[in-house]
Amino acid sequence: MKIYPMLAILTLAACGTMGIGSNHTVSIVNESQDVITVTGERGTQRIQAGATADVVSRRTVSITPANAKCDSPNIVPELNTPALVFNIVPGFMLGIIPLFVDAITGNLTRMPESYTFMCTAAPAK
Repeated sequence: MKIYPMLAILTLAACGTMGIGSNHTVSIVNESQDVITVTGERGTQRIQAGATADVVSRRTVSITPANAKCDSPNIVPELNTPALVFNIVPGFMLGIIPLFVDAITGNLTRMPESYTFMCTAAPAK
């Protein structure tokens, strides 16, 4: 009989993530004429001109173009607002536990679904 309250607590503890999910994958489209180097949580990869690659990261992803005239943007995670709402509304019965669980697991933020890198400078030689 004591197992049911424990299962209920564990289920509600991550209700934000379970209700809305999290996204740690960003699809990066290289619309430039040069190769770009993308660095995320799991390392570095190169994306050829005109190609698309999925990058998995819970933290900021940096893009470094081969062409020094192009900007080097960062893709930053955004607040996972729906998960936060689910943590607060049904999770209020457990106090701060749902919010704490999702914060520890990194599910209070998510990456944008896609990002397009463009550079109009002349290609690097």
